[in-house]
Amino acid sequence: MSTSSKHMDTCVLIRLPGGAAWDTAAGDAAEHATLVFRDAPAANAKAIRSTPSAHAVAPNTLIGAEWWATERGAQAISEAAESGAHVWAEVRDDSEALSALAAGAHALVVCGYEGGGMVGHDTTLVLLRRVLAVTDASVPVIARGGIGPDTAAGCLAAGASGVMLDVQLWAADDAPTADALRTRLNGFNPLDTACFGLEQGFRFRTFGQLATRAVREVHKLEGAGGVSRTDLLSEIQSRLATNLSDLNMKTQLVPLGQDAAFACPMAERWGSVGGIVAGLRTRITAQQEGVAKAWPWAAGKGIASTNDTALPFHQGPMAQVADVPAFAKAVADSGSMPWLALANMPGHIARQLVEDTQAACPDASWGAGIIGLDANHYRDAHIAMLKELKPPFVLVAAGTMEQALDIERAGIKTYLHTPTPGLLRAALESGLTRFILEGTEAGGHVGSIGGLVLWQLGIFEVER
Repeated sequence: MSTSSKHMDTCVLIRLPGGAAWDTAAGDAAEHATLVFRDAPAANAKAIRSTPSAHAVAPNTLIGAEWWATERGAQAISEAAESGAHVWAEVRDDSEALSALAAGAHALVVCGYEGGGMVGHDTTLVLLRRVLAVTDASVPVIARGGIGPDTAAGCLAAGASGVMLDVQLWAADDAPTADALRTRLNGFNPLDTACFGLEQGFRFRTFGQLATRAVREVHKLEGAGGVSRTDLLSEIQSRLATNLSDLNMKTQLVPLGQDAAFACPMAERWGSVGGIVAGLRTRITAQQEGVAKAWPWAAGKGIASTNDTALPFHQGPMAQVADVPAFAKAVADSGSMPWLALANMPGHIARQLVEDTQAACPDASWGAGIIGLDANHYRDAHIAMLKELKPPFVLVAAGTMEQALDIERAGIKTYLHTPTPGLLRAALESGLTRFILEGTEAGGHVGSIGGLVLWQLGIFEVER
């Protein structure tokens, strides 16, 4: 069996720093038949990740997305392929995927928005589907960004050949990670990241809070204007932490993605780097077998029982679309859950819409979605009207836990949009039980956390 086909069977690839301190963890992981890419420079590595600042070639060579930002991605791929390497290419959009394959890449790694370092503007699932749409089925496509115990199987179901872990491994028992970084990873907030280069056509994600000096200084450089892409990339590279065993979280940039929030939960569950890889593979297999035995989208499955609908599907409340009773009836007749969008409707118009929908759907489940923001001048009137008319369900978007509780206590089954794990945790503790985890790729009032990260963290919260 070839190297590439063997590792497609394992589904899980990993990337680790190249320093000698990581050799033990890398060796342990390799025993689980996972291809382990080491960041260059890495002595004697059989699989290596190459970047413009650390160029290298090995039997398996991963061409980092940084090459595309310097407009030398195709050249780096061609040179690696001509050397006889099996070339894996990180890509940030579908055009890079086509260019990579034309240059001789054998496999692709899609770098979604949720990941750390150089990533795409699209979230991982969206990027994955876009790349798959232009890629021959024989080309392995690996998903990176937002990969956790449950989202890994989701990416495979969406068509990925495998998944890649990186920062998720940094809290493992055998990871030689500095105490300062371990402390930061414990309870990591996915909102504590910053992105550079958006005005220069790229996205480079690192750890970042308002008080993080290195982040402030790079953002100041960007904001001053006149900095070239080359100079900005050079500035980022010069500030990157190169030794995870000895770093300064304030003065250095640490390429943590939103998925760094998975590091401690996965380490607590599976221990070592090798244990995490093995545990994830087992989890993927269990989920695939579970889906095969009980298809989740079948009639009566999942949320269908909660919604009292035939099918486990919601139709999202869309302003100026989902405000017609006949539309709601058509969705309900299909067996799914329709939602009205009250949006910023004046109170009397919203009342008429709810009353007309009650008449159109007398025996069906349906709901009314409201916007909980202060900027919605009709919000309080909407809430009062809904508590009076009592539709079967209400959805509070861009609102608060207190608003949802108020409506729930009026005897109406209430969903709450939860764009952050903190809000979900507080809502669960309050007694609320219905939630919409809406990632940043959705339309309307959304947060900045990618879907895969938000969904995985939601599962962690429910499992607590």
